[in-house]
Amino acid sequence: LVSELSSRNYKVLIETNGSLPVSGLGRTAVRIVDLKCPDSGMCDKMDWTNMECLCGDDEVKFVVSSRKDYEWAKSIIAKYELDKKLTVLISPAWNRLKINELADWMVFDSLNARLQLQIHKFIWQEGGHERHFEKSCCAVERRC
Repeated sequence: LVSELSSRNYKVLIETNGSLPVSGLGRTAVRIVDLKCPDSGMCDKMDWTNMECLCGDDEVKFVVSSRKDYEWAKSIIAKYELDKKLTVLISPAWNRLKINELADWMVFDSLNARLQLQIHKFIWQEGGHERHFEKSCCAVERRC
């Protein structure tokens, strides 16, 4: 599917939870890997081999719930030099960390990362988005 869409000049972005290898997706898709922070309880499910094959247009995303998660994310960014080879996104976990608090940490540390908000949480908030999910989960962008 990725190859077919790419051959038709579509830009394909695939976001994954990071538990499976992304190397099989090839380089025609932008691979966005959600790196699970410790407070998520899913950190031990990560496939760390993904860090070796990400580059260029790929992205990594951290959803942080606490200062501990933030410090962990910084250590992973440094360990794999992620900010030198791809886009790093950091989001505050909904109702767990204030946006301005995370922004202050990032500015203070001069962190080479983008603050990303979980826009679906603002649009539908808790419990109200399920009925809209099928209509909004798949977006395709055609390259000119």
